[in-house]
Amino acid sequence: MRSYTIKTLIRVRNFPGLEDPPLGPVGSKADNIRRLLDHRWRCVLKWIEADIASGTVEIANETARILRMVPEHCARVQAILEVDLEEYVAADLLEISPAPALPLAVSPDEAMPRHRFWHLNAVGLRTHGKRRAKAGRGQGVTVAVIGTGIDGRHPELDGRVVQALTFDARGRSAQAIPSGANDLHGNGTYVASLIAGNTIGVAPAARLVSLQALDARGSGTDLPILSALDWLAGASIDGAPLARIAVLCFGSPTTKNEPSNIYQTVMLSLMDHGILPIVPVGSGGPGQTALPGNCYGVMSVGATTRQRRVAKFSGDGELAFAGVSYTVPSLVAPGELVYGARSGSSAFLPLSGSVPATAVVAGIAALILERQPDLNVWDLQDQILSQCRVLPRMAGIRQGAGLVQAEGGTMR
Repeated sequence: MRSYTIKTLIRVRNFPGLEDPPLGPVGSKADNIRRLLDHRWRCVLKWIEADIASGTVEIANETARILRMVPEHCARVQAILEVDLEEYVAADLLEISPAPALPLAVSPDEAMPRHRFWHLNAVGLRTHGKRRAKAGRGQGVTVAVIGTGIDGRHPELDGRVVQALTFDARGRSAQAIPSGANDLHGNGTYVASLIAGNTIGVAPAARLVSLQALDARGSGTDLPILSALDWLAGASIDGAPLARIAVLCFGSPTTKNEPSNIYQTVMLSLMDHGILPIVPVGSGGPGQTALPGNCYGVMSVGATTRQRRVAKFSGDGELAFAGVSYTVPSLVAPGELVYGARSGSSAFLPLSGSVPATAVVAGIAALILERQPDLNVWDLQDQILSQCRVLPRMAGIRQGAGLVQAEGGTMR
């Protein structure tokens, strides 16, 4: 039987009751967040009920352990479900399908198109050749990249990766050399270069933490993913989170109008630990979203073209969870044929999707935290959204708050 622990993410500071959360109007997004955090134990019940309905006896063993720490909760759960929590272990709840194969790369010695920096120009970061002409480089900010790992040998990422871990199929972690070849697929390296690359990164002075939870095909299951997120939630320096920003380089396409219980809870728990999850909304087009980019409270990112239009492949959706209705994406960023670093070489390649857009938003978040390091998660989100520029002739929910900018912007 497989098992893993998500003890940091499941732990709650106060143990709320198991009753349903209150319904009705709320005063602010913070009220919604608190309602859903208090809803956490109700989610635990739903996970166990779903497991029993499917004929299995599997749930995160650390959840059961915490329930046992609170006798009244434990007794109530066991009485309702007639199950011994001691028997519970965890199983796969989500499988990330393989990422597309990467296209041919362009060597830095070959002629590269002048528009290779278009993603920087689109968010208000002017460039002169290979050097940033604008102040603000993400100094002192750490961003965690959860995906296929990061190849620290690429010239764009020289010295940027400060810590690297790998998580195997059973969720077990191992330290890796930060400057090593830790990405056999390439997606994580590409994302990292758009965040903190020396020439193409939005925040070229930011530090990176590489958490490799996907395999060489760019696929994986929730065992290593949740373990990586749990490690991140528990990692700190002098009581502060090791990384204030978590970039998830993946998504599992779905047409459901509500997110997964466990991933919704995990995303809220990350934020409760002071970490902002920035996640691609998905590249399935209108009405399609990807998990966990469709979770409430995360910074869900859609993609734009060089013509400042929402890309046709960019996803969106109207969702609900625990009585809270919301739409995704939160905002949009450059995501069509954006040049980034290729692992295993010094080359670059253009990719399209909501993943490159997510990396750009993470870089903007790092620039904001450099200027205002004391911002909490909610204020950081508000600051990012306040720096969005509404795209003309783009009605509905397709663009969220608009195209993210390094500074300024116009809210609706």
